[in-house]
Amino acid sequence: MPETVLLTLVGDPVQPGAPLETEWEKPFADRPTVELDVEPDESLGSIVQRALEAFDVKVPADTISPVHLVDIGFHDDEADRPRVWDMSVVDEYGRAVWTAYDLRLVPFSQVLASAEAGVFPGDPRCLYIILREPIGNGLGIDWPTVVHAWEVIDQIVRRVGEYGGAVATIAAALALVRSRIRRGRDAIIRNMPQWSQRGARPYDVARLLTQRTWSVAELAGLLGCSEEDAEAVLDLFGFARSDRDGLWHQSEDDAARILAAAFEEAAATHFDFTAQEREEFAQRIEELVRTGEPPPERTYDVELDESQFFEILSLTLSPQGIVGQARVGGRTAAIEIPAETMGVEETGEFHDMLARAYRLLAMEIGRFGVDTVNTSGVDHAEQS
Repeated sequence: MPETVLLTLVGDPVQPGAPLETEWEKPFADRPTVELDVEPDESLGSIVQRALEAFDVKVPADTISPVHLVDIGFHDDEADRPRVWDMSVVDEYGRAVWTAYDLRLVPFSQVLASAEAGVFPGDPRCLYIILREPIGNGLGIDWPTVVHAWEVIDQIVRRVGEYGGAVATIAAALALVRSRIRRGRDAIIRNMPQWSQRGARPYDVARLLTQRTWSVAELAGLLGCSEEDAEAVLDLFGFARSDRDGLWHQSEDDAARILAAAFEEAAATHFDFTAQEREEFAQRIEELVRTGEPPPERTYDVELDESQFFEILSLTLSPQGIVGQARVGGRTAAIEIPAETMGVEETGEFHDMLARAYRLLAMEIGRFGVDTVNTSGVDHAEQS
């Protein structure tokens, strides 16, 4: 049974990739829209492709797959602007998965199931097609590093608690902060291997949590962990249970406010960059613990090497060219290089690399006794 989906364009169809500053503030009623009938098994990539054609978006001629030009958002009457979806979904067991980075591999039925499970707010039948700017931003930190950061935070909280200096209301919350850190850190250590294998980094989990309020049972199902661990994770990321509705809200009490701000400080710190930045992190956490207020926004006196915080998600070689995706913190970026745009020498090197990649992949698959089929149309035996 097809669903009727309303698609709304964010961006200039004549200049996809142009800055979006003015676009974010447009009222929903002033945006161009189109309705499409969508079958449950149609992919988001196919839906986007049809929408771009309906909006007459001027896709660059050398673009291999137009779906890499867009982000997806879901319309939410309570949000003041479109929110970019981080591509988190639920699998067939109802667990949150963070590896769905290719719109062409996500069926619309999975989007509906993910919305029903509460992974993201908004209406899955009312999509924003956002012509993304060619810039990624976000926060990147891995699990071992964030566990270390929480250990540093715990030491600072202990020191301030022992020697004083915190304002009275915050001082009363410091013991609770330490208890939540220790309990939450243990839960993270138990679960981070499976979360990592399902594609989740700390900021992915944080973004999932901040989408809504939670019951422990709902979150445990999405994270695939015990309810006790789900409660500890909520504690650690700066949530607390509200007496108003029995649900967990971000920054609901003083301890939660400190922990929520402390995670943002950790996620914004490049621990492997310089000792000076690690020292600044400790100073900022101490200020947060003493005052209960987040420190002023950071300023950097050095130029950061962004490659240190750039994670390659996929790199595909085909006779048509190279397509790759990477993540900078919570956002993804794409590269596309059509084979015909390469010079003669580069093309030869490219096909040699393709042949080598194919042979290596076939060897690895062969170790497991799985048959391989060459669907590329290229005779790799001739290239070797």
